[in-house]
Amino acid sequence: MTNTLVEQYLFMTQQIEQNVCLNEIESLIQELSLSDFSNYAKKFSLIEKALKQYGVSVEKLKLFSFKLKNKVEKMFDKGMTPEQASEELVNDLKDEAIATAKHLASKYNEETLPNKIYIALCMFITVLMINSIIGSILIPIAGDKAFSILAIVVAPMVEEAAKNYFIAQGLPWVGTGIVFGLELLQYLLSLMMQGLKIGKIIILRIVSLLMHFGTTFVQKKIIDSSDGNSRDDYNNKRFIAWTVGVGIHATWNLFAIIYNDQIIGWASA
Repeated sequence: MTNTLVEQYLFMTQQIEQNVCLNEIESLIQELSLSDFSNYAKKFSLIEKALKQYGVSVEKLKLFSFKLKNKVEKMFDKGMTPEQASEELVNDLKDEAIATAKHLASKYNEETLPNKIYIALCMFITVLMINSIIGSILIPIAGDKAFSILAIVVAPMVEEAAKNYFIAQGLPWVGTGIVFGLELLQYLLSLMMQGLKIGKIIILRIVSLLMHFGTTFVQKKIIDSSDGNSRDDYNNKRFIAWTVGVGIHATWNLFAIIYNDQIIGWASA
């Protein structure tokens, strides 16, 4: 998720004053695609409307974010580093993301393509919210290091958890394609506004999209190898798959940060 979106999260939470629901998720996507990406308050308001439509309490998400903020403050009072604090928060974030996604998906549990698309769109919103919440906590604390922590620690854990959930629900490819296809479009718009060449941006983002499908493939292979008669083995394989996916994803993002200047230079030429 873009760093600028994360930085604006606390501002956006103050804008939640409307109580209008969208009738169709297509309306949300259309409005997002036409909206000014510098207007973060409006963008967050659209997401809020969609969440309310599916019965998700935005106030509950805000309370969860403040709970995390207080927890992080206590961690730093104890002398913990940003990296140690991030590691300890991982389980809280993963549980909240999965619980929210399950709630969103509960109304669309039939094995049809439209319902799979609804679930994937809901997961995209969930991933966006979780990354934004933890980003809003880290930025005031970690400063310039926040983006690296988000890219190497938080984003891989949250996004690979989403893929793990998709696999468990039987929609690994539709889910991955929609969530990270939308992320691709988000990055394309952001990088285009930075003046980078559109052709080279598309190449970079397609390569990243292939990485996302790659970790989904790896996770699925590990999960599919579990003993179908053993719930414990299945859960263990899901955890192993998630861990491997996080490792690959984090390594990819680490190299992207290390070679960021060269990549931007190539894309600008």
